[in-house]
Amino acid sequence: MKQIGKVFLLSMCLVLVRGGGGGGGDGLGGENTETGAGPGVKPGFTFNLALYADAFRLDKTTYGHSPQRKTATNQDTQAISLPFSNLDWVGDDSNISMGYQSAWYGGKYTFKKSNITNFGAVQGWVKFGLEDAYLKIIAGNDNDFTYADSLGADPGLRIYTGGTTVKDWQVHENPDNITLGNGIGLSGFYKGITLDLAASEYTATPQKTQTPRAGTVNEYGDTEDLSYQFGGRAGYKAGDFAKVNVSYIVEYDQAASKYGWDTGGSIAATSADAERWIHRGGVFGTVTPIKDLGVTLGYSANVTKYLDEYYSAAGNLETTFPLIWKHGVNINARYNGLLDGKLRVRTDNNLSIYKDKNYSVFDAAGAAWTLNYNYRSDGKNYAEVQHIFLWNGLGAEWDMAKINGRKLMLAFYGRNLLRIDEATSRIIEQQYTFTRDELKLDLQVKYYFSGGTSAFAGLRFQDLITKRSKDLTGQSKEYFVDSMKMPGEAYETTDHQVAFSIPVGINMAW
Repeated sequence: MKQIGKVFLLSMCLVLVRGGGGGGGDGLGGENTETGAGPGVKPGFTFNLALYADAFRLDKTTYGHSPQRKTATNQDTQAISLPFSNLDWVGDDSNISMGYQSAWYGGKYTFKKSNITNFGAVQGWVKFGLEDAYLKIIAGNDNDFTYADSLGADPGLRIYTGGTTVKDWQVHENPDNITLGNGIGLSGFYKGITLDLAASEYTATPQKTQTPRAGTVNEYGDTEDLSYQFGGRAGYKAGDFAKVNVSYIVEYDQAASKYGWDTGGSIAATSADAERWIHRGGVFGTVTPIKDLGVTLGYSANVTKYLDEYYSAAGNLETTFPLIWKHGVNINARYNGLLDGKLRVRTDNNLSIYKDKNYSVFDAAGAAWTLNYNYRSDGKNYAEVQHIFLWNGLGAEWDMAKINGRKLMLAFYGRNLLRIDEATSRIIEQQYTFTRDELKLDLQVKYYFSGGTSAFAGLRFQDLITKRSKDLTGQSKEYFVDSMKMPGEAYETTDHQVAFSIPVGINMAW
């Protein structure tokens, strides 16, 4: 209760960034807009507060072949949180922020759980010029700088870049966000044409090699840690009919600790990831062929480049997988014209694919590394890993009643995210397949006391299905009672993580 009290005290001077309703970005949501005051925004101070919690929650996990599994973490479990027993109102779905905005300048301060150690996040912006020809500067560490219209999808237009643990298996990014959320942006607009630039990082720190040059006592070489990130975008909007843009971000990292002396007395990279380039880009377009209907198409790419070769005591080594090209396609649609606008529907879909030799994704015995960085003579013996992500989402909002400006709304959103990581060896005739298939269904009833104040309650269901192929479980460390079971004695396994909850929340804004 002390935490709740602190939140309400802070709310007297702070404002929300994202509306409540909760659910980690699975709601119907509004469309993405460029940072800054938009059409219809009233000048002056603004306030928003969102509080979210689960009034009831059931978590149940079941493991396939659990009697043969080795660790206690692979045994069936169940946990129940009863009403008012564990309400956490301070999370990223609960947030507060304050701001001031006018037609030509504005700013905001945001407070939520993930930025509490930084005492919140800030953003400010100013504009110079005319309504149809201006220059805008935005800056801060809460600085999403997007242009393309996701039509309410949250997360927005994106590409899945993939993590290797249960916490980050659905990591994604938006190449249209040319600051990636942090830095300074410069936007120029002239009669429908937009040109944007962004700078997010530039750090250069002089360093010395960790060991002296061979044959000397204290002759250390000069190197440096170097990181920078810049972005750019060009866009065009043809009235209310269409808008298109192309975005690009370049990132470079150099690690001084991964440089040393070669046999010739020169400083050379000693690891493939001593230098890393990441090129992010996308092409996006939205059309509104008829009133209330919007369709957005987008292509995104993430190209990671490591060194082609690096130095070792045995001579120069070639990198196993120096170039990783990740592709993502988004298809979103939204229609607001059903039942005279009382019913609104949308769908958002994404397909992301790429290949590499990152066997750490399988958590297999003796493969807790990424062969992308290793030398080719070792990595050539391993098959490529194919990574596939498929997201399909469908949402609807129905205004059930509207009396004197008050509105009772029923909202639904369902989505499924499927990830398949697969490597097939024709030499030993084995197939590693690791699948995660997550379903989420969210039904909410929202009551609006006024245009800016509402409360909601709902039902939420989630099921994460994890499957491992027979060949994979037979080679995985600490998986069965024996330290390792060969594929002939192993099993294909299917695990379920099911969650059912009753979310409740309050949103206030003015």
